[in-house]
Amino acid sequence: MDRRNKDRHNLQLVCLAKAGTAHSTSHEVVTENMSRDGILMRWLDSVPLPELGSLLHVEVALPASDFGPRVMRCATTVVRITRRKDGNQSVGLRIESVSFRRATRASGNAKSQKVMSLKDMAPISDRVS
Repeated sequence: MDRRNKDRHNLQLVCLAKAGTAHSTSHEVVTENMSRDGILMRWLDSVPLPELGSLLHVEVALPASDFGPRVMRCATTVVRITRRKDGNQSVGLRIESVSFRRATRASGNAKSQKVMSLKDMAPISDRVS
């Protein structure tokens, strides 16, 4: 049974995620899809897996607009961790708060702005939506 009440948008964006502590390290991760209240992340093997219930800060560079380069910063909570058929993990995040800021060199670097091609990525699940 699908319990979603918000539309999901398939967006494969490379972004930065870090634990909710001041001294934690940012890691590059990939979004699989997003809605107004959640993000499904494709977790890379090289990135330590978070714990259920932990707080993560996610930063996504948005495409340039009339307002200039912007970054979407989300405070999120880990609500689900699942193993995919390819052996990697998917992490479901509930968005607690969102802010939009002008991109700086530190937050708007080239790595956080690239979009991955769908044809280069394995499907995250065999679920039919």
